[in-house]
Amino acid sequence: MSRDNPRAVKITDALAEYTSLDDQPLSVVKNLGLRHLLCILELRYEIPSHTHITDTVLPKLHDFVKKHIHNLLHDVKTLSFTTDIWSSSVSSVSLISLTAQSIDDYFKLQKAILHAKQFRGSHTGQAIADEFDVMLQTWAINKSAVHVVLRDNAKNMVKAMRDVELLILPCVAHTLQLAVKEGLLAQRNVADAVAVGRKIVGHFKHSALAYSQLEDIQVQLNQPVKRLQQDVPTRWNSTYYMFQSLIGNDNFIVTAPQWSLFEKILSVLAPFEELTQKMSSRDALASDVIPAVIVLMRLLTNETDEDHGIKTMKETLAAAVKRHLGDRETNPMYCIGTLLNLRYKDRFFSNTDTATEAKEMLMLWRMSTGEADKQEDLGDPPVRKLRKVQASSSLDSLMR
Repeated sequence: MSRDNPRAVKITDALAEYTSLDDQPLSVVKNLGLRHLLCILELRYEIPSHTHITDTVLPKLHDFVKKHIHNLLHDVKTLSFTTDIWSSSVSSVSLISLTAQSIDDYFKLQKAILHAKQFRGSHTGQAIADEFDVMLQTWAINKSAVHVVLRDNAKNMVKAMRDVELLILPCVAHTLQLAVKEGLLAQRNVADAVAVGRKIVGHFKHSALAYSQLEDIQVQLNQPVKRLQQDVPTRWNSTYYMFQSLIGNDNFIVTAPQWSLFEKILSVLAPFEELTQKMSSRDALASDVIPAVIVLMRLLTNETDEDHGIKTMKETLAAAVKRHLGDRETNPMYCIGTLLNLRYKDRFFSNTDTATEAKEMLMLWRMSTGEADKQEDLGDPPVRKLRKVQASSSLDSLMR
């Protein structure tokens, strides 16, 4: 079968899409298993080399997708963006990303990754701002069409977004990370518990014999074989997962007082983990922030009989959350989004004054966009059936 045979072209294009969509290395075309599969599906097909895929097929696919996204962006009046910079763990390369989000005519979220390109040189605020401008220009996106840019809390990123003069929001998951890092080790016994947990997990991680004996004990006690997880100091939720892994093995590797403290720490951190997962999902909304933080603060300030040993931790966490997310009810983006969310409306503001101020923000926004002046008669609105929101967790149940 010749390379330009219509069926051969279709298979080759599908092969390029397979490597792209499933993050496969280009050398996968050399793999025996894949070659055998393609031979069974189409004996006459000659598998192209990975250089042909790289030099010919992928550029054609890239141009096709880029043109398609250009056409989609042309019809969108307003766009929101997320951007971030990270370094590769396997090479000395830094990347900068740009992801665009919009709402289509059916009120469905649409998303496209526009850039994940190498970022060379010093990561100064000005350099990031210049690169951000270049990315927008590449896609012919006018700044007037930018609704908001979501970024992390790094000082250079904050300065960059101010320099490009766009409305910005901080990443809530990253903000929670900063708050928990401040509160987690504020109490001596909690810091000691973290150190003990790391020491226990480290022992088993560095001894294959100890791990084997641990698995044997788990089997003898009819417990699921559970791997211990070491935490990473820069990621608080990894400390949460470490305690979780230890709790399942509390009968034989931790003492009763340690087990009790581990459980209390987990109970305090559970809402943070839940909120981090919620805010990291692809359907996370800015309107979720105010209700979620209000509920989180209620949990942290609610004193119970179980607070013995972690009271300082709860108080420090509450103060850290207030310090890092205390301005949420003065931000029009959060306030207007919350009011317009049928699930929340004005039920989750701190008090009646902040709720009133949020409604004033909404009215100012309507006047600035000309919505308040529209008087056309649209007739009776169609009957809409509200979507039921299932409470999937403790935090969700408190936000209903």
